[in-house]
Amino acid sequence: MSKGSMLARISQLSHTVEYHQHIHHQVIIGIKGESSFNIEGELGQVDKYSGCIIPSNESHSFYGSENNEVFILDVQPNAASVLGQPVDRFNHICESLFASHRYFPIDQQMHFMLLSLDKELTVCRSDSDIKLLVAELILRSLYNRLITLNAPGDYSLGHNRLNLTLVQQYVHAHIDEKIQISDLAKVCDLSESYFYKKFREKMGVSPHQYIIDERMKIAKFLLKNTNKPLTDICFSLGFSSQSAFTNTFTKNTGCSPSQYRIKNSEGTFI
Repeated sequence: MSKGSMLARISQLSHTVEYHQHIHHQVIIGIKGESSFNIEGELGQVDKYSGCIIPSNESHSFYGSENNEVFILDVQPNAASVLGQPVDRFNHICESLFASHRYFPIDQQMHFMLLSLDKELTVCRSDSDIKLLVAELILRSLYNRLITLNAPGDYSLGHNRLNLTLVQQYVHAHIDEKIQISDLAKVCDLSESYFYKKFREKMGVSPHQYIIDERMKIAKFLLKNTNKPLTDICFSLGFSSQSAFTNTFTKNTGCSPSQYRIKNSEGTFI
């Protein structure tokens, strides 16, 4: 990688433990499978809804599950904005992101963006500029999200804390399972009744409806962007049967999964 540059790439991590230390920064976000990391003695997981930041010259080891895939950003400490943004502004973004190592969750929207960028990098693998543009896009998106996550007092509720980021991360990580309200309350270290009350106040829907809404968002994406059979989509989203999936989807969208896929392919459904 040339001085002052950055690039985005897709990689599969080794299934055996490897040790690294390099002079450039790295961001690693899961696309599929799971990977385990040890950054300067701090253990963590990277999967399709989480990632890690590794500043330059920090020791780290890692290994990945079978068929894992990750997005890797390699960023030189003096990387310049591809978009021609003032140096001070982009330096601030990089300095903030790489001030220390960390593990972080990503939301569903960013996950879907990464899936699309994964395909774009594959299609345009001979275009080196794409790797630079994608790297900056992800850096900016990640910077904006981490600033939001760290906003003081946003989720503060007296002596207790409703951490919506942890809730979202748990739901996405267990989307193919039966998720109980007690599970979500435990993630936030709150009583079930208190969690339910504060969640409804904050989100405007019940935890149960929130889980359904998240499943429907993913179902729509899969129906639009993949050729996966309805049965596979159904079970990957935690439904006990295709009929249960169809009933829930129809109730929430006004059409069946098959109708949704057909309308979308004809370009008449948004």
